[in-house]
Amino acid sequence: MSNKPDGSGKSLSLSRRQILAASSGIAVGLAGCSGNDSKGTSTNDATSTSETNGETTNGTTSGSGALVDASPTHTVTKLPDEINFNRYAQNIEFSNWQWDYLQSNYYTNETYNWLLEDFSYDPNSLEMTYKFKEDFYWQDGTQVTAEDYYNQQEIARLMDPGASDIEKHVLEDDFTMVSKRKKALNPVLVNVEEGRLWTRRDQNREWLEKFQDASSDDKRKSVTSELIESKIGIKEFAEKGLSNSVWKLKDWNEQEYVFEKFDKHPHAKDVEFDELNFIVSKGGSTNQLLKNDKIDFGPGIFPPDLKGVAPEHLKTVINSRAIQSRTMVFNYKNKHVGRRGVRRAITAALDFPAMGKRHLDAKFVKKHQSGLPQGLENKWLGNDYVDSLIPYSMKADTDQAAKFMREEGYKKEGGKWKDEDGDTVKFTYTTQTASAFAAFGKEIQQQLNGFGFDMEMQTMDTVTWNKDFLNVDKWDVTTFGHGWESNEPLNFFNYDNHYKMRIGTGGQIKGWLDDGETNSQLNGRPIIATVPNSVGATTVSGSGEEVNLYEIINELKTAQSEDRTEEIVKTLSWYFNYDLPLIDTYPYTLSFWADTNHFKMPEKSESAYYQKFGGYYKMLRRGIIKGVRE
Repeated sequence: MSNKPDGSGKSLSLSRRQILAASSGIAVGLAGCSGNDSKGTSTNDATSTSETNGETTNGTTSGSGALVDASPTHTVTKLPDEINFNRYAQNIEFSNWQWDYLQSNYYTNETYNWLLEDFSYDPNSLEMTYKFKEDFYWQDGTQVTAEDYYNQQEIARLMDPGASDIEKHVLEDDFTMVSKRKKALNPVLVNVEEGRLWTRRDQNREWLEKFQDASSDDKRKSVTSELIESKIGIKEFAEKGLSNSVWKLKDWNEQEYVFEKFDKHPHAKDVEFDELNFIVSKGGSTNQLLKNDKIDFGPGIFPPDLKGVAPEHLKTVINSRAIQSRTMVFNYKNKHVGRRGVRRAITAALDFPAMGKRHLDAKFVKKHQSGLPQGLENKWLGNDYVDSLIPYSMKADTDQAAKFMREEGYKKEGGKWKDEDGDTVKFTYTTQTASAFAAFGKEIQQQLNGFGFDMEMQTMDTVTWNKDFLNVDKWDVTTFGHGWESNEPLNFFNYDNHYKMRIGTGGQIKGWLDDGETNSQLNGRPIIATVPNSVGATTVSGSGEEVNLYEIINELKTAQSEDRTEEIVKTLSWYFNYDLPLIDTYPYTLSFWADTNHFKMPEKSESAYYQKFGGYYKMLRRGIIKGVRE
């Protein structure tokens, strides 16, 4: 596994290794990220600033001989039998390593294509044209073609064709696909979103035919459920070569996985390393591996509690601001957290700066509950508008929290807040077992119960949490963290975005509205909301202003002027600030740590490379991170 001079590597003895949200009918990655629990933060968030606040240490080369370490080593949590390589399933692993990207968005408006030769959008014909490169291959040796992507995207459309923004997909030739939109894109927001090509055409052709044959919503839902439940095991994945990455799965057992370089990949010539290794590890065992210098790269900042214990050359390499935050999400169906005053009180009662510093070394606590990251606040709202929003204390301000509770009609008796029926504020907080999330949850429990609530906490493994996250009957409050590669407001307000507004799919919402319902049947959140006419007011006087979130978000997708776009974004931010459907706590720090003795970071600005290529997993795949030679 490793050729480190100190002999710290471990030898191998091996045998042969958007999520689909069923309730929404679209393919998404529930966390959008793949990372390991090392008390750091996700490495998948996209940066909104080039500010770098951590260490930026380059390795140094000495000589031109063999690589000191020819096999970068990482950790994963799942055993081979636990992994389902069906990308529609919810327990995927290695997702940032085995499938290539179509393209990545940059904040400089530059787009870097991986699989695409070209992408264009014609606002007159409403057609998006994808032209694929001809030098990418699946690992069984077959060429990547436009049909691979066509099948993948057409399946997503047919899951809920009424709600899809796409009228049809057309295969023009082996390497060209055209998507015809139903309505024009908002020219201010037009960009190429990052996506992965994760299913080979022969693997999904049968599923496409099933969706094409499904003639009703019930039949489509049945096919969707069948697709989600199907499994692609590790043996099938490896033997059929169902990856298109530069890394090819070679060996696996219950302790380790080994990937080898796929020489037919066009980026293989840029990658110095012949193997990529993953050690199966969780929690404390990961810390022990770090102490023993067995791991070379990891997401987030290097665990602070291991400084001085683990080798000094394991260091945080990049640590900069992200566009997304760790967020608390509410189920409005709960008797108490469904009330605005209680959500406001939770925001004011918790000490987010202290929690961020203790658990994630977060330096960028969210200042305003606008629904947007700070970079987008500056662009779309402006300082004057942001300053006029309702201010919520992000430090523990129990006086403000108590004021919100009393305004909602609660009284504190015997140290507990009770409603007009005499019921104590009681709810369940559900989170993942990963230490970063669990520690965060425990502190929330301690602080809120100290304030006078009765909060119970339950933890569950990531796979179960991913499933239950879409089923709000299983929780009252939960926490997630997610980053987007597209730096635009639609991502933060879209009604079918599972991590933000999350009202339902277009088809679901339209049906509810047709039936006279004005609230989401998923989580009780309003579809048609009423906010005060005056931005910053805490209560509605008179009739207030009615906001149809479904209509206004759809208009945001298709508005044709920057002025109207700005007006809609301000309205959505005002709704978010007033109603608090979630609490944005603090942005992720975009971080990763590395063995700086045996691996060399880019010579240019680390933050610039990080913004352009994402985490260390992309840098290693592109050959940007180099090895140190003897």
